[in-house]
Amino acid sequence: MEYHWIALVGIVFSVLGGLCVAAAGLGLPGSWMLLALAAFVELIDGLWLPPWQRTTFGWGLLLACVALAFLGEVMERRAVEAGARRGSASKAATIGAVAGAVAGALLGLLVPLPLFGSLFLAILGTFAGALAGETRGSGRAAADAAGPASWGAVGRILGTVARLAVAVVIWAVLTIDALWA
Repeated sequence: MEYHWIALVGIVFSVLGGLCVAAAGLGLPGSWMLLALAAFVELIDGLWLPPWQRTTFGWGLLLACVALAFLGEVMERRAVEAGARRGSASKAATIGAVAGAVAGALLGLLVPLPLFGSLFLAILGTFAGALAGETRGSGRAAADAAGPASWGAVGRILGTVARLAVAVVIWAVLTIDALWA
């Protein structure tokens, strides 16, 4: 009977953790929400289970995941900084970057490698959309300045992708551990 509860905890954690990863893709602190959820499960385990029984995750694994979450934040920050150093984008370039990213990601679904095709074309679409938004109705001087602004948008997208990838790794590790318990 007890094993059914442990399996249920693993399944519920997996689903809620997946929602946390989705939140990370939307720019929210999904990795940290996922770690808070895991810490909550671990605290409940400590109160519920007898001392000789294995808890769901273990504090060592959770600390390693915290280190990974910090790494994801640093990677995002570095990518955004690198993109921002190349130039700042106008509002039209930002709108173009978002539209280009969505169009590229949807077009990437047609490529035989769905995840990588979507990711590559979303990055390419971000650059193209920001470039188009920055140069719309402008002369040659604006076109020369548009390249750096487009790289700024790409830096933002790459930073989000890096942080999302780290959130997926944390979710996978904790879900496997929760279901393995």
